[in-house]
Amino acid sequence: MIEIAERGGVDLHTHTTASDGEFTPKKLVEEAVKCGLDAIGITDHDTVDGIDSAIECAQNKNIKIVPGVEMSCDVPKGNCHILGFFINHKSPFLREPLNFLRARRRERAALMLSKLEKLGMKIELTSRPNESSVGRPHIAAALVKAGYAGSIDEAFQLYLAEGRPAYIPSPKLLPTEAIDLVIKAGGVPALAHPHTFDNEMMIEVYSREGLCGIEADYLSYNHQTMKRWRKVADRLGLLIVGGSDFHGSHRPDRKLGMIRAD
Repeated sequence: MIEIAERGGVDLHTHTTASDGEFTPKKLVEEAVKCGLDAIGITDHDTVDGIDSAIECAQNKNIKIVPGVEMSCDVPKGNCHILGFFINHKSPFLREPLNFLRARRRERAALMLSKLEKLGMKIELTSRPNESSVGRPHIAAALVKAGYAGSIDEAFQLYLAEGRPAYIPSPKLLPTEAIDLVIKAGGVPALAHPHTFDNEMMIEVYSREGLCGIEADYLSYNHQTMKRWRKVADRLGLLIVGGSDFHGSHRPDRKLGMIRAD
């Protein structure tokens, strides 16, 4: 059985307004405290800008912050995301490449807005506190607000998903580059939601390149799926990590909290 822990536990995979999450780092920490979590990982997409605010908010509260990041990686098939835990988020080895990716993300967003305008949909992205890593979810939310889509999912299906009229590929690192960046920043690299990559042969290759863990305990996994990825981790000598991939109310399937497997 898989359930959300009501009290205690750790959620190593969460997102804030520094990337595509709904909650500011401060609000996320406050919600985690309400859930009774002992620790949360702040793992925004291609940015570490929310970490300092989360750490500051967690002071004098009974919760620890795990500095982290989630980096999208370029692979021929599937979606590969590398998580970095316990990073030195001030490391220039990490910040310089992330700043480059952030600039590319903003360029990509501008191009997607231009495509939408040519389709007759002129929208503007609303400025949000601490926002630094702009992505498709921000554009999807703007489309919903302007009445061009009924939901975030519909905005993706109609305009923003791969193959749809406003889609532009995102800037990405190679998995080995992302792993190396995490290691240079003193962190622990792990493969996020491995089902989206689903390539055990390449996971083994990456384990030889420094990959340390697999997110086998992912919120949406049933017992059978979790068992499969735990076996892969055991076979390769990788750490088993877990998290919710929490983004906020626009992803109601991802609740803040730690998962438990029996």
